[in-house]
Amino acid sequence: MSSRNNRYIHKNITKSLLATFAITLTASAYAATDNQYQLGQIVVNPADRAGTTYSLTQDDFERSGARSLDEALRFVPSLNVRNGADGTPRLDIRGLRTRQIKLLVNGIPLNSTNDGQFDPTLIPTFAIDSINLQAGTSSVLYGDGGMGGVLDIHTRSGFNGLQSGGRAELGSDHYWQTNAYTGYGDDDNDLFVSAGVRARDAFSVSNDFDPVLATSAFNYQDDNDRNNSDYRRVNLMASYNRKVTDKLRLGLFINHFDGHYGKPPTVFDNKVDDFAQKAKFERIEDQQGTSFQIGADYDFSDNWTGKLWLFNNQEDESSAGYDDNNYNSIIKNNSFIQKDETDIRGAHAQLNGLIGSNTEIAFSIDQRREALDSSQTKCGKGTCKNNVDYITTTVNKDINVRSYGFELTQPLAYDLTMVAGIGYHQLDKDGGNDDNTQSAQLSLSKAFSTATSIYASVGRKVDAPTIKQLYDATSGNNGLDFQRANHYEIGLKQQWQNAQLDVAAYRSMVYDFIEKDNDNQFMNRQKMELEGIDMSARLQATDKLAIGASLGLLHATDKSVNADSTTLQYRPKSKLSLQADYDISSQLTVNASFQRIGEQAYFSRKDPAIFQKMSSFNLVSAKLSYALPQNVGSVYVGADNLFDQDYSTSYGFPQPGRFFYTGVKVDFK
Repeated sequence: MSSRNNRYIHKNITKSLLATFAITLTASAYAATDNQYQLGQIVVNPADRAGTTYSLTQDDFERSGARSLDEALRFVPSLNVRNGADGTPRLDIRGLRTRQIKLLVNGIPLNSTNDGQFDPTLIPTFAIDSINLQAGTSSVLYGDGGMGGVLDIHTRSGFNGLQSGGRAELGSDHYWQTNAYTGYGDDDNDLFVSAGVRARDAFSVSNDFDPVLATSAFNYQDDNDRNNSDYRRVNLMASYNRKVTDKLRLGLFINHFDGHYGKPPTVFDNKVDDFAQKAKFERIEDQQGTSFQIGADYDFSDNWTGKLWLFNNQEDESSAGYDDNNYNSIIKNNSFIQKDETDIRGAHAQLNGLIGSNTEIAFSIDQRREALDSSQTKCGKGTCKNNVDYITTTVNKDINVRSYGFELTQPLAYDLTMVAGIGYHQLDKDGGNDDNTQSAQLSLSKAFSTATSIYASVGRKVDAPTIKQLYDATSGNNGLDFQRANHYEIGLKQQWQNAQLDVAAYRSMVYDFIEKDNDNQFMNRQKMELEGIDMSARLQATDKLAIGASLGLLHATDKSVNADSTTLQYRPKSKLSLQADYDISSQLTVNASFQRIGEQAYFSRKDPAIFQKMSSFNLVSAKLSYALPQNVGSVYVGADNLFDQDYSTSYGFPQPGRFFYTGVKVDFK
């Protein structure tokens, strides 16, 4: 980490972006698959017509050793995995936050009704068939949300006969995981059932971590296990769909999770460090959620198809803020216990058709109700004993959001293809101040050959405010408007016999972005500008060696009139990823990866805020796999952060040091 006395020097990166474009070959070789649950799938246009899409499959998860959604996406050039005071990873895309990413699992929205975010560790890769991330100008058919992008996840399905498998894995810090699945498929039926558990006692910080607090401090962190960093995740998933007739298919999907985790406190003292947060001793003591979907696909004719599904997503969470690192008493100022019950229910309908021989049209209607029932009992000033000075606040609110979308895909002269879409969105708030707005998309693409294509797109995306932003007891603002982003993007896709190159340059102008002001109240920020370049490539160098690389460059600016600085914090200027797969023999394979995350700014707590820079860091990981005879599975060993880098993605919150693991995976067909 750089000296705290160094000032962050703001630089325009436009020239360096162009230079890097000229000299860098970067990578994307993600292939889609048909072995996925189909009934909750919003049908949108392919990426070469509309914008940037990253697709990952089970093969990608297996090679890299990814266990959950955050690990699966770590090599996407425009996506930053950030760990801070929340105790769980946050995914930022092109300078926008997790709450600006719309998360769908088989068509079910999983963003929290409270703050709009999601916990990616709750989504295990063992049950996922494919992940599709549309960045920036995603389709209007997705409805509102996804101002930064849309994460469309589909679970496994499409089995041929009976298949089952499982995995067991052990690692450092008393980490372990186990999961199992069974699937069956024939001409008319598809069944998938899976279950898994993942847990650790704590993670170890790097041996190079240097404690700066006195051992008497409540939040003292030594150079061993990270304080309060345990977790446990239990996941159950099941799906069934049946071909009732040649035209009609019906299906059911159920997902359940439960668990708990700790939120490690800062390792600095905010009384002497203006950049440090106040040490908090918080835990999510219990977390349970169940979501389900029933859906139908119907082919009205050879050219017209309809899709409809109903969904419900419910989550209960019990959290607590304790007095100190003993995590057993709630009698001091600002300690609390809290219970949140959230519920999302709604429906999505879509009609896709073909007019004439080449004009595609699509209509969508998306309706959801989000509800929050929250109760917090907090210790007021002084010491709270015998129920004295405790303050109880409750929030029982709901909002309704409706979206209507229309999309047209039309071939034009000179081998151009146009995709145009328009959306209309309505927000009904509890207590009035309702709002409505529009979204839109226009893209042009041209395929010069089967190997080369280019595209350009513009789009307007909107996000509704969350219940917390509207109704929080201390920070809420019922007058908040939709957040808006205008996206502009151009891209190139090039395919050679043994290589692939994708390049995209983008600029996003964000208006009415919701954040807290200096008075701790949610307000619509006037304007932000985000611009950069994403590049990705893959090269099959030999029959045994495959190399992949990606590079993301970002320039983020706050253009608000009353902003303390034009700099935006926790937005890395660059991200470089390299991967290599090498088949040592027909049974032995090694996967190695390298990541470099560039400098990023962070702010002081005082007004006016000043900022400093957090140093870049490098991470190296490796995995060695041995295929078992007759292709029944594999055994493997691996290491994350192989060289034990001491690093942080948020100031005062050190991340795991070197982590070793080993496991066995079996599949029976």
